[in-house]
Amino acid sequence: MNAPMPTEDPAPQPPNAPSEVVLLQEIRELLDRQYRRERQTDFSFLRLAGTLMQMLAVSAAIWGLLALFGDQSSAATARFALAAFLQLATLTAFYVDQQR
Repeated sequence: MNAPMPTEDPAPQPPNAPSEVVLLQEIRELLDRQYRRERQTDFSFLRLAGTLMQMLAVSAAIWGLLALFGDQSSAATARFALAAFLQLATLTAFYVDQQR
């Protein structure tokens, strides 16, 4: 009545080391290349230009508000138009950068 207890599956066989090591090295190289590519695309002149135009647009809008409160409505209108143009240029730069 003392039957042997069933044992777990035998120890897993070691994988074919050379081919799997080579495969893992290739995967590692691909990931390294992808990481380098992503790191290089972090900087973009279009994003830089868009950021600068955004700051100018905000400055032009504040300048227009100052003119509006100073009873120079015609100057304020021109300044708001400049702010709108700079904002459109900013959005265009960011959109073109994102599509690349």
